[in-house]
Amino acid sequence: AYRAAIASEGVGPVDKARALKRRSRLLLLRGNVECALTDLKECVGTLEGVQERTDQIRRKLGKAHFNMGAIRFRQDTLQEAEASFLAAARSDPGCWAAKGYLGLIYARRGLTCRGRALRMLTE
Repeated sequence: AYRAAIASEGVGPVDKARALKRRSRLLLLRGNVECALTDLKECVGTLEGVQERTDQIRRKLGKAHFNMGAIRFRQDTLQEAEASFLAAARSDPGCWAAKGYLGLIYARRGLTCRGRALRMLTE
């Protein structure tokens, strides 16, 4: 069953990694350390690829939220802009511009927001 899951094209990368991990456990129980290690290395490689794609998607999502927030900020709908910038900062923690805009929104409301408080809002 594990061979079929690993070899088939229609299986997603996470399912493939799970199958590799399970097969490596079985191989270890049988005493075949080299094959188990090979399967674990392939499992890690598969999961690293998934993580890289996930990070790219999160950055794109953060950029889309940031652009929506910038448009709403220019339209002077600050509550909607705040929601978009918060979503952008949560999707992509490296989006410092979103945090800057949040600071501007809070300043317009007469609020002060230090870096630590802003980090708490965006986490």
